[in-house]
Amino acid sequence: MSDRSDYVEITIHKDDIYKTESIIDFEDDDVEYNRDLREITLEEVRYGLYEPLKELAAAGVNFLAYSSAGDEYLAFKSLGYAGEYVEIFVNPDGDAIAVIHDGKVSESELENYRKFREYEDKIEKEWENRK
Repeated sequence: MSDRSDYVEITIHKDDIYKTESIIDFEDDDVEYNRDLREITLEEVRYGLYEPLKELAAAGVNFLAYSSAGDEYLAFKSLGYAGEYVEIFVNPDGDAIAVIHDGKVSESELENYRKFREYEDKIEKEWENRK
């Protein structure tokens, strides 16, 4: 069993690169420059960078991330918005999936999914207006 995911992709606004670098260790070669956004791709990371991504959100960095599955956990998308961290499980294509408990999806999981979509839209709009 491995605690590593194949890769993690983190998208941030260019203005947040230094704050991100102070929390997550990466090299210039790991960064793709795309207009006002930066996409950081890291390979072979422990637990999909779960704890550092939570720390990044707490530091106030708005981000979108995808963490591939590891042997011990499912793939997930996460985001940081206004200091809050939210994540949802996804299939290998990046589509949201729900975990079924006793034949149904929990209300808290559905609310988390709704919150993720709402914050994702807000982040993208904020990035558009931040140029």
